[in-house]
Order: sequence, then C-alpha cells, then structure tokens
Amino acid sequence: MCGIAGVISLDKSPIQKDLIVSMCDQMQHRGPDGEGFLYGGMNHKELLNNRPDALLNSYDSERPFAFGHRRLSIIDLSNTAGQPMADATDRYHIVFNGEIYNHAELRAELEKEGRTFKTNHSDTEVVLNAYAVWGKDCLDRFNGMFALCIWDSEKDSFFIARDRLGIKPFYYCLHNGTFYFASELRAILVEKSIPKELDEKAVYDYLTYVASPPPNTLIQSIKKLPAGYCFEINQGVVTEPTQYWDILERTKIVKRDEETIQKDLLRLFDAAAKRRMVADVEVGVLLSGGVDSSANLAMLSRHTDKKIKAFSIGFDNSITGYKNEFEYSRLVAEKFDAEYFEIKIEKEQFGELILEMLSNQDEPIADTANIPIYLIAKKAKEEGVTVLLGGEGSDELLLGYSNWQFVKKYHSAIESKMVGGLLSSILQYIPYKDWYNKSIKRWYEKTSENKTVFWSGTEIRTEKQKRNKILNKLKKSLLSYHSFDGLSSLFDKFKKSNRSNYYDWMSYSDLNFRLPELLLARLDRMSMLASIEGRVPFMDHEFAEYCMSIDPAMKVKDGETKYLLKKAFEGILPDNILYRPKEGFVVPMESLLFDSEHSDLFRTEIEKFNERTQFFQKEYLTQLVTDKNGGEYWNILNLCMWYNNVNPA
Repeated sequence: MCGIAGVISLDKSPIQKDLIVSMCDQMQHRGPDGEGFLYGGMNHKELLNNRPDALLNSYDSERPFAFGHRRLSIIDLSNTAGQPMADATDRYHIVFNGEIYNHAELRAELEKEGRTFKTNHSDTEVVLNAYAVWGKDCLDRFNGMFALCIWDSEKDSFFIARDRLGIKPFYYCLHNGTFYFASELRAILVEKSIPKELDEKAVYDYLTYVASPPPNTLIQSIKKLPAGYCFEINQGVVTEPTQYWDILERTKIVKRDEETIQKDLLRLFDAAAKRRMVADVEVGVLLSGGVDSSANLAMLSRHTDKKIKAFSIGFDNSITGYKNEFEYSRLVAEKFDAEYFEIKIEKEQFGELILEMLSNQDEPIADTANIPIYLIAKKAKEEGVTVLLGGEGSDELLLGYSNWQFVKKYHSAIESKMVGGLLSSILQYIPYKDWYNKSIKRWYEKTSENKTVFWSGTEIRTEKQKRNKILNKLKKSLLSYHSFDGLSSLFDKFKKSNRSNYYDWMSYSDLNFRLPELLLARLDRMSMLASIEGRVPFMDHEFAEYCMSIDPAMKVKDGETKYLLKKAFEGILPDNILYRPKEGFVVPMESLLFDSEHSDLFRTEIEKFNERTQFFQKEYLTQLVTDKNGGEYWNILNLCMWYNNVNPA
C-alpha cells in the first residue's frame, strides 16, 4: 500500500523537476516508511542533498517523465523492495499501489519462464515480471488490489491499470501537453496551472449519489479511472481506457443446491481471508459485531496462533435515539479470543474530528461512517497494526439490504403488463408511511421519467428536488442532463446480458459505482489518513465471481437477507450475531452538526462556498438548518469545506 504519482510529457517538452516531489509530499500519510523517485531524461543529482534517504534514479529517455512513490511497507520490508522499481533487465519500471496476494505462486511460475528476481519476496517485482511475460493479460492473473503505471523503455510506452473492483484509486489529468496521475486528486492539484473549476455535472450527481460516477470527478480537469479498466500512452498518444474485466461477462448463473453453495461460500471466503493475511506486518479487524466483520475475525482466527486485534467504535448510548453495538462486538471478540479495543466517541470531540477529517479529505464522500473509520485506523496504528480488514461488498454480492426486496417488488409490478400501468398511476396517492412513503414517491418519479427504479445505493435527493433547490445558473447548464445518465451505459450493458433478475442489476450497479467510488473509497481514504492499509476479503474477485453465478432468487429466503451466507456460517458465528437485525453504523448527525460548538463555522464555510459558486438557493440552505436535516446538510458541508480547502479564494 502506498501513494503513487507521475508526470509524463506527451509532447517531449521539459517538465518541472521538483513537481513530483511536491506531489508525493502531499500524500506522505499514504507512505510514511519511505520515498522514491525515477526521472526519465533528466538528472536527479540536486535532489541527493535534500532527500538523502530517498530511492533516486535517472534513466535515458527522449521523453521527459517522472515517477514518485510514498511507501507503506507491508510485503518485503527491505530497501530493495522500494519503488519506483526496475526489473532485472532495466527495461520495465513501475510505480504500484496495492497488494498482490498470490505473488508467491506467480513468482514461481515466472521463474520457470526464465525471469530473474532481485528482491526476496516483493509483490511489486512480480507485477513487473508478469507484465514483461504476459503483457496486459497479466491483470487476469493477479489476485489483489492495485493501481499501477509501468514504463516500457524500449517502446516508449506507459501501461496504466486499476484493479477489477476498484479497491485502489487512480486519478489523472491531461493538461498543456502533460499527463499527470496520482493516488489522490489533491496531489495532482499541486501543479498550480491545472484548472480547479468544478464539474457541474459531477456536482449535480454528487447531490444525488453522495459521490460522482467515474470517470468524472468534482474537478472538471481531473478524471478517475473506472474499476476494471486500463489504458496506455504510446509514444505520447493517450489511448481510450478499455474495460479488461466485467463481472457479467465473466460469470453466468449456475444451478446448484443450497448445501453446495453454502460449502463453496465458506471455502472461498476462508481462502479470501487467508490471502489477506499475506503481510510482513500485523493484521487486524474492523469489528462492528455484524455478520461481515464477524466473519472476517472468524476466518482470520483459523489461520494464526496469535490473538487478532479487533477494533470497535460507537457513541455513548446517552445520545437520544442512538444505540451502539458494543455488546455484539464484545461477544464476537470473546468467542474468537481477540485482543479487543473499544473506542467511544464523545459528542464534544466530534466537531474537532469533523474539521480534521474534512480538511484532509481528498474528494468528498458525504458518508457519516468516514470519521469512525478514521478513528479506528488511528487507534490501530497506535496499537502496532498496519493492515485492517473491512466487510465491504458482502451486502451487494449476497443481497444484504432489506430495502432491495421492496425495490424489486415495485420493479416487478411496474414491469407487469397487466398491472404496471395502473399501479404506476395510483401509487403516488397511496398514504405510505415514513421510509416507504418517501421511497414510493421517488420510485414513481423515476417510473414517470421512463427510468429504471434502482440507481445504485445511496440516493439522498431526486431530480425534482435538486432542480427546485439549485439556482437557475446551474439549471440552465444542465437542462438536458439527468443524473441517471452516469449509470445508463451500465444499465444498457446489463439489459444486453443474459441476466433477467432485477437483483442482478442492483448488485451489478453497486459493484461498478457505489462500492468503488463510495464504500471502498471511504475505507481507502480514511484508513490511509492514518497510514493504515484497508483490505476487503468479500471483494476477492474469485469470491465475487462465484456470488454472481448464484441464482439471485436463492440469496434471500422468506425475507431473510444474505440467507446463504448466514447459513454457511451457522455453527461458526452465534445465531444472535447471524440473525439480529442489520443496523449499520448510525451517526446522530442532527445532534452533532447543529448543536456543535463549530456550528457557526460550518454555516460560514457553506456561505463562503455559495458566494463563490452561486450553486444553492439561500432559502434552501437556511431551511436545512431550521429543519435540522442532518443528511442533506452533511452532504453540502462536505462539498463546501472540501472545495474551500482545495481552491481557496
């Protein structure tokens, strides 16, 4: 795990030599254990005095470029495993962020192919040699998470790729004949000449999804590579990114009985968890006491004699309307003899935590779990842990969200030729209560616009709500744009597949957008702020492919979400863990945002942003505070404080 950066001259004009250093300094938290720089067509001697401990190299190249790397040492802690790294032939050079869990097996295979290795057991060197032997097809052989750039000195080409499920980020920008890339958007913005104008479409999408669909980011000039995509720069020409892995293309529904599926799930997940113990540092677990985090601890405990360190977090139960999950995390920790750490967040400290997190946020993700993840990561680092396992992906692959069942029922009714038209015309008048009332209205709005019902994960505003709440300036620029446009190509691909069950669309949508750009991005950014690597066993691509080969009708039974996974873990996890209601991490935002000593500062930051951009109606912003609408206010606050920070007036 680390931070990577690069500057490549497309037109062979000179590049600023110290820019790559500044870009990496911006990401020091991603790699506190070391740094390295590679200069193509430039000399690095003047840096030797300033960075005496850095790995520094120069190579002949007609095309000026620079690679930079900040290292968090996880596998092969020796200096010889530092980056940027060259293969034994000096033809290929790499900057790589991530881990390849099957690197030992691949190394043995590559050695039989005649490849020579300089390091003891570096997975980075395996990636280099794999590319030398198999080219871009090497991506199909990796089990892991990665974002990488490889320079082929003989062909004057650069190969760039992001892992299948988007666990690792890759941002890039083409500006004034130069290609910039980095693990973080703000590292690219170190180059002052790069425009910082907001992308209005991306902001418009953010107001719906809490994140923006790839390839767009909130900064118009910067893009993010979608999960499972790769591309090349050949002799200064940047090719279009292409998809090398798509879970629908790689899988088909296979008929199996329940017992077989349960055994397969347990076997595959056990293997996935064991792979994620591959490290030369200590591995711990984020523990909520839910099924997914408990499954992580259960499997890890099988493969070590050491006590696994497990970390749980919550607020005090004295907050009105809130209840933490400590009783469940304690139960699981005791069952598997974990070294258990409990972090209780005090309401008074939350304002300071918001300021710390927001000032260090890369691209805003208005998810309330950001701060708890960050706090756990900080505590884990203090306790000597460098790797933490999270439970992301289980709900999307194995149908763990109860509301998905209602979405599917609504979709089925609308699709019915007999009742669809009638139902769609009367549903708006049915007096449903609370969540159902809001949801039915939203679904009906989508139906009336001839859009499909499910748009991936978290939606906090409808199109009508947004167009009623944002100013005319923005509405005029987006009259022909719709937030579903960012997902429409995914939906078209799904419709052309051999899948007919709507559950598969929901899983496919979240695997391509909500997971990589929200949930996994959240884990990556918040853990890396504390110099911790986040790993996700449920996002093992072999496990994911198997899950997508299961008939989705079998994943929920008699209303029981994640039915197959829960059955698989019967006898391993207690029933009161497996079958308790799913709660998720709830943050009492209304109390914490509006009753905080920083409430005035929050309002000032929002007003400052709005004065500069004229995005929001002032009446709407006032109403958010009056109504104490925590969810929407948090969404706006994240955007405003982030932009004020990356582009100060």
